[in-house]
Amino acid sequence: MNVGGVEKTLLDLISNLSPSEYCIDLLLLEEIGDYAPQIPLHVNLKYFDTRPSYGPLLPTLARLLHKGKWKLLIYRLILTLSAALPKGIFFALRPILDISDAYDCAIAYRPGICAEIVAFTARSPRKFVWWHHGECTYNTAEINSTIAVWKHFYRIVTVSDGCKSMLQSIFPKLADKITVMHNMIDPEKIKSLAGEISPYTGTNDKLKFVTIGRLCKEKHIDNVIYAAKHLTKMLPDLDFRWYIVGDGELMASISKMITDDIEDSVILLGKKENPYPYIKFADLMVHTSYVEAQCTTALECMTLKTPCIMTRTRNPQDFTLHEINCILVEQNLDSLIEGIVLAINNRQLMTNLAENALSTVKEFYPQNVTHSFSRLISLQ
Repeated sequence: MNVGGVEKTLLDLISNLSPSEYCIDLLLLEEIGDYAPQIPLHVNLKYFDTRPSYGPLLPTLARLLHKGKWKLLIYRLILTLSAALPKGIFFALRPILDISDAYDCAIAYRPGICAEIVAFTARSPRKFVWWHHGECTYNTAEINSTIAVWKHFYRIVTVSDGCKSMLQSIFPKLADKITVMHNMIDPEKIKSLAGEISPYTGTNDKLKFVTIGRLCKEKHIDNVIYAAKHLTKMLPDLDFRWYIVGDGELMASISKMITDDIEDSVILLGKKENPYPYIKFADLMVHTSYVEAQCTTALECMTLKTPCIMTRTRNPQDFTLHEINCILVEQNLDSLIEGIVLAINNRQLMTNLAENALSTVKEFYPQNVTHSFSRLISLQ
């Protein structure tokens, strides 16, 4: 449950499910994570730190044996043997992961090992796997391996119509199992966490832009640097600060891109457990990602009535309407800069976008999502 979009949507979903209707066990592998303190008290947290089992096979097994880490030793052996033996061997993980009970419903909120554990270890008549990614780059072997796991699920749940079409084209044999349930957005919680105090100190006379996302290739946060350089040259009198919230594998390289000409204008803030004050008190949110399943960051921005520039993603976002609730730009630097200049020069449009954006969020969240979830998992 570290800071991230998928983890945040899971937290919001379980937080909005009534404890009188649902008894929830949440199994976490690896780290408990930054969001752990926010997990509702009615959720029974099960935690098994698998990290000590990582590494080269024989040295890792020897280390675990020496330290008497029997559960981790068995866990690693089962995962290793599962590559050559029938996946039914996963049943031996039930006592290790403390999931021997029978469940009405079992959910893998990610593909990969989470899906394998639910498919072959959890005891439940209805199993679901969630897909949160805006693209799928699996090769033929990975597709076949995924089908072998996903065929054990009652439904494959994705978060937008665009993702549904994508998955159906890649996994046609499973097309009938693929369905859509939007990610959860909790407007009241977002507004509460945003607070009333601006995190931007000493910037009252400056335009404040914010970009939020993982610093990785598909998010294209390097476009922030390029756009900031162009704006500085194009509009030398424009006094702005552009804040980047997030971390990732490209943190060091993006930091090096912030040269003398923009070092006062672009600020790397790193990971923030609560990014909402940075959204609420910004003049403009600029979303640079080319790949999204359902862009929860943009929906959170709309909730807080901060005008939003959205780069068109490979799978269209169901909720974005150009110059109605956001400004949509193409996947290139010129289009991004044009959108920012439009936002700067047309304050009335920005006001209209903010009002329409909030209406968009109110129309769909959170009640519709909880109802969709209830219908999805119902055994009736």
